[in-house]
Amino acid sequence: MTTRDLFSFRTAQPGTEHGPGAAVLRAAVRSAAMIACWCAVIAPPIASAQFVHEKVMVGARPYYLYQQPFPDPPEYVDEVRMVATADGGCVMAYIADSLIPTKQILLQAFDSWGRRTLGPIPVDFDEYRSISLAVLPVGENYWVTWGNSGGAWFRIVDSDGAVTPRRQLDSSVEYAEQIALATNNTIVAAAYDSLDDPTPPFGVSGRLFTPDGTPLTGTLPIGHDAGGQAFWSGTLAFGAGGTILYAYDCFFPHAARGTRFRFGGSDGSLGGAFLAPSRLPFGSVYPKSDGGYTLLAGNGVGLPGNVAEVSWLDSSAAVLRRVSFDSDFTGIAFNARGEFITKYAYTTAGPPELSITLYDSAGNVVVSRLRLYRPPAEQAWSSGSRNFALADNGAVWVYWRNALVADEHYITLLRPISPGDLNADDRTNGFDVDPFVLALTNREAYQAAFPHIPPEAIDILGDMNGDGVLTNFDIDPFVDALVNGP
Repeated sequence: MTTRDLFSFRTAQPGTEHGPGAAVLRAAVRSAAMIACWCAVIAPPIASAQFVHEKVMVGARPYYLYQQPFPDPPEYVDEVRMVATADGGCVMAYIADSLIPTKQILLQAFDSWGRRTLGPIPVDFDEYRSISLAVLPVGENYWVTWGNSGGAWFRIVDSDGAVTPRRQLDSSVEYAEQIALATNNTIVAAAYDSLDDPTPPFGVSGRLFTPDGTPLTGTLPIGHDAGGQAFWSGTLAFGAGGTILYAYDCFFPHAARGTRFRFGGSDGSLGGAFLAPSRLPFGSVYPKSDGGYTLLAGNGVGLPGNVAEVSWLDSSAAVLRRVSFDSDFTGIAFNARGEFITKYAYTTAGPPELSITLYDSAGNVVVSRLRLYRPPAEQAWSSGSRNFALADNGAVWVYWRNALVADEHYITLLRPISPGDLNADDRTNGFDVDPFVLALTNREAYQAAFPHIPPEAIDILGDMNGDGVLTNFDIDPFVDALVNGP
């Protein structure tokens, strides 16, 4: 029997008689792995002390933790914005403050294993001291937007690092304090706080574009009011059929505080405003892959005793289910499956400790206060609320810095894995037999055949018996995983 014959095992269910028996499968793998090398240990590569590659258990599932120093760090990093990509990678935009008072906007992108694929790309220089950033993957490109006391702007960075000229997001906006972006890869939608003139009313505006930056609409008055109310903190999410749900907060007067919803169309049309289904005054919306939405509501963030709500909404913004908890975190991030993480970068006493709590799509805690940073850092600090991301495949991305060293910055990836998944398709099945044998017997050939898998992850993926390395002692547990499930 060849390992090619074992591919038929992929459709077999644990406990059935389809596919080869465990004994035959085990013998085939052993034969292909050359029994004469039974006691040979393939040692893992030696990494720099600043890099960390290890397996971490998150609930009942193993994860690959990769900590790397921030590539080409400037003297000071500010306003980091991280967004997960569709494949589990990440894009980040940030400010380099080493040229104060001029600020440089930079962009970097990473693949799903944490390796940098783009950047740092200089996007723009900004001469203003007050600036607000947003970044969004759109197809194979990246939108970077920013607002300041001179207006609101955007540029597009393609996959080769080419940057389009600076364009105005909205020429009617005098100042944009917060910008939110969303896309369905056909339309790019933006919402932003705006000061239309030096006096009230304050408002939330929006605009629609094609992915190449061509405007589809003029200024959309999402949250404008002449009655003395102040609207801000606009967010938005695409639903089914190009529908857009806008959310914004009414901050003043106090009696009218609360989050408003408004549906919009891909043509720029706007429905009537209505109160969001929450008793709390601040809220933001996020898209779900089923056409619904997730609503985060709170009465404040980052202070013990404050309350947060997460509500899962259907396509009409009606509540399907809801959970409430204390909002003593420094930020929260969602993915399209309705899962979310809360990030903690401080303790009530003692030095800061970067950690996360991971929740499933029902609001159940998967893991609580999982510490993310590793040596050489002794303390970690990650105060921003948008400098981390949760990918749809469950991967967690976090930017942070060593709290004891001013210019030492890090990026941590926490990626779910399946033991024995040597072709890295997130499943352990018969298609992993050939890669398993190749990694076991000829690591250089394996790396050539699977260049998208970092060499440091091979032992973590192939280690089936818990000794930290891939050896012939992992054959039996690997076969057991194929027969009975990982």
